[in-house]
Amino acid sequence: MTVINERKGNYSLLDANSPVPLFHQLRDLLDLWFHQAFTLDDDLPTEKEITERFGVSRITVRRALDALINEDIVMRPKSRGRLRLRRTSPVQRLNRLRGFFTDDLLAAGIQPSTKTLSFNRTINERVNASLHLPADAECFCVERLHYAAEQPVAHQLSYIPVSLLPQLETYDLSKSLMAIFDQALPSPIHRGEQQLLVRNATLDEALHLELPVGSAVILIKRVAYMENGQAAEYFIATMNPKFYQFSMTVYAED
Repeated sequence: MTVINERKGNYSLLDANSPVPLFHQLRDLLDLWFHQAFTLDDDLPTEKEITERFGVSRITVRRALDALINEDIVMRPKSRGRLRLRRTSPVQRLNRLRGFFTDDLLAAGIQPSTKTLSFNRTINERVNASLHLPADAECFCVERLHYAAEQPVAHQLSYIPVSLLPQLETYDLSKSLMAIFDQALPSPIHRGEQQLLVRNATLDEALHLELPVGSAVILIKRVAYMENGQAAEYFIATMNPKFYQFSMTVYAED
């Protein structure tokens, strides 16, 4: 294993006579160097510093850094111009009912937070059908944005029957809805049925997630059921795929 001590480059690792393009050699070297010598909170060297340190052209450095950016290894924070290492994507467990947007981020060392964008009452026949309610039933609609280290990663719409939880507006909706359900529902949440698909982001979703319009997003739809079999929540979550990888446990059929 090649080790680059402290914050000094190793010029001998770049071979101008190799069939491997110089920028790709530099990309591999920078990947190794950055992860050995810098933390997530450190500013990475500038193009000029890398050029001087490795004795290569600015174009070669730019192509190497572009490759690392495109692979989500490094990132350029909007508030500052200096590059930084990107945090590892959290592994999202699809079979998780509680802590779906928080616990997996915490496990990855990322601080989660949630902002409530809107709260209102609505009558939506398609939502009511998913919740097994009469077509004219009224639901609370809670619109929230989930953040990972202040970066928006998921936009969520939750629909909860007003008849089931009429006092919902008295709770802090920036906290876990599952925790509210555990506290206030007559029967605990027992299971969920969910679907996952990939589609292009709408204009609103792109704005919320700070993505170009039409970018690919992950869409999760879930109905949560109480122990007594009654549907308690229908949510639609749009997630930025750059911030998530998924896992689940599967079993052989009997």
